[in-house]
Amino acid sequence: MRSRKGQSTLEYLILVAAIIVATLVFLGNNGVFRRVFSNVYNVNINSMLKAGEAILN
Repeated sequence: MRSRKGQSTLEYLILVAAIIVATLVFLGNNGVFRRVFSNVYNVNINSMLKAGEAILN
C-alpha cells in the first residue's frame, strides 16, 4: 500500500504550479488581465480629461 503523504505532496505541487501559470497568464507583461485593466484605465482617464477640459473651456 502506498503512502498518502507522497500523493498529497504531488497534488500540492501540481496545484502550486497551476496557480503560478495562471498568475503569469493574467498578470504577465502581455497578460489578459493587464491588457484589459490598462484599456479600462486609459478610457476612464481620457474621459476625465475631456470632462475637465469641457469645464475649463
